[in-house]
Amino acid sequence: MMERMYVQMFYSGSMGSAGVWLTVTILVALFLIVIFKPERIQSPTLFRWATTLAALSILLPPVLTFFFNVTVSTGGGGRNADDISALVMMLGSTSGPVLLGLSVLAAFASLRPRPAPYVSKPQVPEKHPLD
Repeated sequence: MMERMYVQMFYSGSMGSAGVWLTVTILVALFLIVIFKPERIQSPTLFRWATTLAALSILLPPVLTFFFNVTVSTGGGGRNADDISALVMMLGSTSGPVLLGLSVLAAFASLRPRPAPYVSKPQVPEKHPLD
């Protein structure tokens, strides 16, 4: 029983409020890109995946934590129940940061780099035939 409590304390809140605010900031940045710079999106499908993964990184950990609490409260006996509840709790705590990281990678991969400013070539005077 004590082991289960330590596992729950260790894995609960691994993302914390700073991680949630980071995720919200990334989602807002993605939406601002869509609103103000849609021409920079090179791969719309990959950009959709980035926004979906960012949203899932907020929604999935509480859902998995809920399922962890349900499995603990049902009190299924045996070692398998403890292993399953520990696995669900680990998935709940690690899924948020992993999905957020994948979201950031997909967002960077979907954006086109800013075009370089046009710089004209310097005019080199032609050599005089007698030089």
